[in-house]
Amino acid sequence: MKRHEFVWEPYPSTVMSLLPPVCLVGSLAWYAVVPLICFQVIEWHQPDRALRQFGMQQPVPESPSQPLNIHGITLKGKHDENWGQLFAPMIQQWNNRHAFRVDAYPRQEGLLSFNSDYMVWYRRKTKMFVDPENAKTATLGEVAEALQYMVSPQGRKTCTFDDLVPYVEKITILSEEQERVTEPVSHGPASERQFPAQ
Repeated sequence: MKRHEFVWEPYPSTVMSLLPPVCLVGSLAWYAVVPLICFQVIEWHQPDRALRQFGMQQPVPESPSQPLNIHGITLKGKHDENWGQLFAPMIQQWNNRHAFRVDAYPRQEGLLSFNSDYMVWYRRKTKMFVDPENAKTATLGEVAEALQYMVSPQGRKTCTFDDLVPYVEKITILSEEQERVTEPVSHGPASERQFPAQ
């Protein structure tokens, strides 16, 4: 699969219109940054960190939300705890989920630019490759794929020389930052598992 063939939005409106009503029951919460509550367990639903899956432009995300050390809360020894009172702020946010929707972001048209704020942030935060040889091969493959698309009939209609510049920069970044974008081989698992002699 080539980069321009990957569809980030898994459910376009044409597919959504074919779904039975039961599949759309919770759709108000799909775009809402809200707590998901099940007894004493609370996890934050954060679609703002995955806007590309909803067909929207992805800004650099804020730090993940998980307030009040919620993962440390257990039911053990808390027979008199008023959970409704303890979780009142989260319950209130859930009840007002329509006010916490993130579907106001602009739609993403075409491929995300290599030099967009998000992609620059993403490359800083991500180990993109494990094997240095794979890093070189994948980068050169992506550049070749982009060139192939640019000279295709569809690419000739939409691409300009300026669209090639990010790929040249990508090769430069890879050569300058190979140690940062690849994980040293010594961190990987041993090639063969050793068992004690029987």
